[in-house]
Amino acid sequence: MRLFLIGWAEDRPELVDVADEMKRHGHDILYWTRSTAVFTIDEKHFPYTVFHDYEDAVTGRPARALAGEVFDPPSAELLGQMHDAESIFLTMANKKYDWMTVDERKHLYYHMVGVWTNILNKFKPEAIVFTMIPHTLYNYVLFKLAKLRHVPTIMLDTTLVKDRLLFMNDYESGNRKLIHELKETEGKLFSISDLSPDLQDYFNQHCNSPSADSAPPYIKKELSNYSFKKKFILKFKILRKSLRERTFFVQTVGYLYKKFHHNLDDEYKSVQIMPDFDKKFVYAPLQYQPECTTSPLGGIFVDQILMLETLSAGLPKDWVIYVKEHPIQWLSRGKNFVGARYRGYYETIAKIKNVIVVPISVDSFSLMRKAQAVATVTGTTGWEAVLRGKPALIFGFPWYQHCPGVFRATSIESCHEFFLRAEEHPKIDLSQVINFFYAFDRASIHGFVDAYGRENSPLSSEENKYNITQALLTEIDQIR
Repeated sequence: MRLFLIGWAEDRPELVDVADEMKRHGHDILYWTRSTAVFTIDEKHFPYTVFHDYEDAVTGRPARALAGEVFDPPSAELLGQMHDAESIFLTMANKKYDWMTVDERKHLYYHMVGVWTNILNKFKPEAIVFTMIPHTLYNYVLFKLAKLRHVPTIMLDTTLVKDRLLFMNDYESGNRKLIHELKETEGKLFSISDLSPDLQDYFNQHCNSPSADSAPPYIKKELSNYSFKKKFILKFKILRKSLRERTFFVQTVGYLYKKFHHNLDDEYKSVQIMPDFDKKFVYAPLQYQPECTTSPLGGIFVDQILMLETLSAGLPKDWVIYVKEHPIQWLSRGKNFVGARYRGYYETIAKIKNVIVVPISVDSFSLMRKAQAVATVTGTTGWEAVLRGKPALIFGFPWYQHCPGVFRATSIESCHEFFLRAEEHPKIDLSQVINFFYAFDRASIHGFVDAYGRENSPLSSEENKYNITQALLTEIDQIR
């Protein structure tokens, strides 16, 4: 089969061996995009493959081997067929091109549509494999073009449940095998002992210890990166560098401007109110942005204000919504106003009917435990809520979207329906959640595709290579 590998083997060298295995099984790797920041590979080992560096791809530059090609611009008809992708792309650009005007972003989008249309016409792939859900501009454009052309796609999704990976063809529909296995559990009751040891451990940690703080490991790691000691060391290094490069005065002025200029922290504190736990409420924490979890996984609800407005309009009369900022939003992105958190962002949220912005210091798991329900675009909060028996309302397409107790909203009416269900069945039947774990156990594989995954998996590199190779070969066979 004629394959494209997109974002493949950027962090993990053993994924190069997976590509080699694809060749050995008779598949032709026509095109391969990847970052060379972590390690390089011997491209001569793949003499018939066009390699496209990530930095070139994400800026709209062609692969070196195609530098002399003429890339025709897209037609109005094609752009019309891709109109939904354009809207998502414009927001997705916040991550790398926050400084760009709307018109610049639109032109970059049109250019990428043209480039990748020409590449697809030239190479005619029979399947495109994405290392993760496409969310870095160029690979998102490629994914949408592939869907339009009915070119099969395969993507890996890191679930953060131990080291479990799911393969899927489309993030909106989710993992086919998981859906099938879940249907097979209907009318049956499985127990925790039916699960693999790693999932038994995970279930007991999250479901049988509802008071435990089980924040995802990546959150804990990120927070540890901003400890007082690490921040002090970082600032000392910056100071030393500024003195060495004679930029101390300029950097000091910039620092003081940021320190005393009106910023996100000031605006947030001006609208925050302590929560009243005697009220019935939905806990709706904001998700970190810009990131894959809202763009593209959130669709139009990448606009979390739109999500909150929709939620508010469907809210029961005596309920309120408690909103809290993501714990690492300011730590990693800073407190200056940016595209994803513009001036007036929190003020707009606070003006929505029955919406209350609570201090960041309020414990997230206390909010979750005392809430009648949880609402999120695709965040792990929804998953954590279900594991604690709380109904979860999602607005996007997380990997756990088919889990019992999870309800997807697209409108005010669907929010109404969710709250009617939540009032009738305030507690989720955990036996159904165990059934979901059983289906997930059979549908997922052990594996990792990046450095974070490697830190949280007991697998060796060789075992990881084997698992991903076998799963990928199976996926390819199913779409032949």
